[in-house]
Amino acid sequence: MKKIIEKIIRLRNPGFGFDPDLNSGSVIQFLWIQMWNIIRALSMLVYLRNPKWAMFGSSVRMFNLSRIKWGRFLRLGHRVHLSALGKEGITLGNNVGIG
Repeated sequence: MKKIIEKIIRLRNPGFGFDPDLNSGSVIQFLWIQMWNIIRALSMLVYLRNPKWAMFGSSVRMFNLSRIKWGRFLRLGHRVHLSALGKEGITLGNNVGIG
């Protein structure tokens, strides 16, 4: 199972690999957390925004969402707050992670 998951993740991140000593329980917990992060990002569909394979941790907040733009594979950690009050707003590129 670990090898299949590694192959899937390597489609996005070619250098990814699990530690050989990592047990199956930890891999399952990792998958569970990532699944919920993807589901949270799908909430952007309610605002008619394309999530573009984003992953949001719990309690992510965005103020002035119309001025926030992001690329593919955005990852926002738990309790991240983005506020786009400036004239230009916020632009986050591809493969950006904020913890």
